[in-house]
Amino acid sequence: MRITTKRLEIIFVIVYFVVAALCLLFAGKRVFLAFSAGFALALGDWYILKFMSRRWLKRKRFSLMENFVRYLVVGAGIWMLFKAGLNIIGIVLGVSVIPVSLMAVSGYGLVDKNLSVDE
Repeated sequence: MRITTKRLEIIFVIVYFVVAALCLLFAGKRVFLAFSAGFALALGDWYILKFMSRRWLKRKRFSLMENFVRYLVVGAGIWMLFKAGLNIIGIVLGVSVIPVSLMAVSGYGLVDKNLSVDE
């Protein structure tokens, strides 16, 4: 099996819908709304990181300042979600979907010998 960024994004969406359904069933609408907002923020961060990494590969150098600005934008987004009165647990769950999915795919890659990574 080949892991591409497109397949990773499909995995993110599948994990989102599974956790969103669990939030709606067991935690209620407030947690679901906060979860969705946190996931939207994490997905935005993912696309910014993907765009920046392509620029880094073209220039053949890493930009610490661009990364710092990305962290500031994401941090300000999380702060605004907290200030908006959204559920903290939902926000943390939403922001955690992408890192947890990446760790799960990486763990699967360690077990599966036929896994290859493509761009």
